[in-house]
Amino acid sequence: MLTKRQNMLETIRGGKPDRFVNQFEALEFIYGNPVSSGGRPPAPPATDDAPIKLRLGYNLIKLADPSQGGDLTDRLLALRRELGMELGVIIPAMQLKDDVSLGSNEFAISIDGTEVSRGTVGDGALEDGAAKDNAAAAIVDSLRTLMRLRADDFPKSAAPPMMAMREGRMVNQWGVTIQFSPDLPGPFPVHDEEHIVLKDITKWREQVKFPNLKYPREDWEAAAEPIKNIDRNEVFVTAMMAPGIFDHLHYLMGMENALLSFYEEPEALKELLAALTAWEMEYISYICEYFKPDVVFHHDDWGSHRSTFMSPDMFEEFILPAYKQIYGYFKANGVELIIHHSDSYAATLVPHMIEAGIDVFQGCVDTNDVPALIKQYGGKISFMGNINNGTVDVPDWTDALIAETVEKSCRECGKLYYIPCCTAGGPGSSYPGVFDAVTREINRMSEEMF
Repeated sequence: MLTKRQNMLETIRGGKPDRFVNQFEALEFIYGNPVSSGGRPPAPPATDDAPIKLRLGYNLIKLADPSQGGDLTDRLLALRRELGMELGVIIPAMQLKDDVSLGSNEFAISIDGTEVSRGTVGDGALEDGAAKDNAAAAIVDSLRTLMRLRADDFPKSAAPPMMAMREGRMVNQWGVTIQFSPDLPGPFPVHDEEHIVLKDITKWREQVKFPNLKYPREDWEAAAEPIKNIDRNEVFVTAMMAPGIFDHLHYLMGMENALLSFYEEPEALKELLAALTAWEMEYISYICEYFKPDVVFHHDDWGSHRSTFMSPDMFEEFILPAYKQIYGYFKANGVELIIHHSDSYAATLVPHMIEAGIDVFQGCVDTNDVPALIKQYGGKISFMGNINNGTVDVPDWTDALIAETVEKSCRECGKLYYIPCCTAGGPGSSYPGVFDAVTREINRMSEEMF
């Protein structure tokens, strides 16, 4: 059986993968660093002397055994990532142990050596796939509930929590006010007259304040410490970079003003884009020096679900030069893969993505006609998505809806140059259970198609 890293490389290189790459499973994200945390001290890495222990009764051991179709270990890893983003904490490693003192279908959870929860799942020996799947899902749900209740017990991440700030506002390092609303799937910048940062693009030098990049070596080394515990043979150390160049532009001045500037003030716009690029080039020099990432996962949304925000020619003139510099630097400094997130229509920009050095277009919604893109460009670039969050990550989602959507996508897109994945730019979902359900269905399709 290939490692997650090997399987992803086989998939995007047109080789012989032995299963679908399941969403973000091959990527171990590194979120926090002195720049993204605004100088706050990084959270200490999880240690092996204070882990979360999950003890399993006899019939449940198979849930963690891949040779018996068990995927509990993968589910726990996905849960740690999900809750880390949701709660803004670092969930320590979870140790799995068998325990003959438990009932055959019983499990127990301990934190710092103290048992905090116990339960029973399934009935009998759990021989069929559906029974094993339901049992594993129930254990994960129990852990998820427990971790949320005990979030204050875990070290804080340098990255801000996503779901914990569902309501209210914050001001980021660029001076942009961000609104979190409970009825929206993510944060949005506030662009009324009071809060907009860049009111006149011709005065960007006076109005845009670039965040500090000068931090002591000790801060960077502390932020990089958790990377030592990552098995690079199994997964890719992945640097998360967000926002992107275009995202910065419309965060600073609003979408309408940003797009108008391409026509009304092209020279001032190019100057600002060059300055943003230079700032990021210095930033990523530290990322490469201290983190030595295998993969860069870079956000920058380039369209809506129906169209790109600009023509391919305009993209080539204004945006492409920045990414040729940024991605070229990453590749020249040891980064193996560039994954670019744009949960949008961007089919007409794929040739420019290839020119920029992008290996995987993540977030490709189904309006791109992903099967056609794979047929046309497979071998030059791969595609990760086609399972729209707007379709499956909804309040009234059902297992049947997700099963139908995932199966359609896997069968239409095929085994090579495609990674089935929700189109959001990271593990997790707006509505509880969606991400796990998609993961389960991708595993089912691997069993059926490989």
